[in-house]
Amino acid sequence: MRNSTSLHPPAAFWFLPRLSPALKHRSWAALLLSLIFLHAILEATGFGGLGCPFRTLTTIPCPGCGLSTAARLALNGEWIASFDCHPFLPFFAIGVAVIAAGTLLPEGLRVRFLARVEAWEERSRALAWFFGALFAHWILRLLLMIDSS
Repeated sequence: MRNSTSLHPPAAFWFLPRLSPALKHRSWAALLLSLIFLHAILEATGFGGLGCPFRTLTTIPCPGCGLSTAARLALNGEWIASFDCHPFLPFFAIGVAVIAAGTLLPEGLRVRFLARVEAWEERSRALAWFFGALFAHWILRLLLMIDSS
């Protein structure tokens, strides 16, 4: 018999841990971290970063569009302008720190760290809520763009 508090299987899909399983593959995590730092270096040196493939293909800004500008503004101490540009920057910064730790820690510490990240993901379901809020924010931004045109 099924536990009445368990999620319905389709709903459970959205609440599965996503970050910790991805970080268990150190080579993929290192590639992602390298791309993040490459983009940051290109942005910081004025070369314009890697660009947004979603926006290039669709001409519609993706949910993450504006993060590079927000990061640059935050690093220059322009906190309000950074928040106005993309209010999810602090959460992405935490995510980058988790990816860096999951990639760069020595193996023994890394295994314990990833176990804690996975337990946190299972307990809090924070990533599902985060991506839901990010998606809602994106839809709102798109609607406001249409209204202002």
